[in-house]
Amino acid sequence: MVGEALDVAAELEKEVIDVRVIDMYTIKPFDEAAVRKAVQETKGIIVWEDHLMSGGLASSLADYFVDNNFYPKQFRRFGIPQVYAGFGAGDEQQAKYGYSGKEIAACIREMMC
Repeated sequence: MVGEALDVAAELEKEVIDVRVIDMYTIKPFDEAAVRKAVQETKGIIVWEDHLMSGGLASSLADYFVDNNFYPKQFRRFGIPQVYAGFGAGDEQQAKYGYSGKEIAACIREMMC
């Protein structure tokens, strides 16, 4: 997902939209300092997960925000909803559940407005 996120960032850079990509390779512990800095310096946080959204990084971040009374301006998460996802290649799952790079880029553009 990090490689795909970097591709989206490069695409948006052509539109003069600056995107920060953070590789949160662990959920516990996650890099609280990087998250706090991103919240302070950006217009929003997007978590892009290639699995079920519930119980993943976005859930851990939401808990962190609530527990610390510290919130991003906007917070969106993308991934597979809490359903049986079935089978298919990664790009097929992304298209099926609306979390491809195209949807991520559109969300970022929307956040910039």
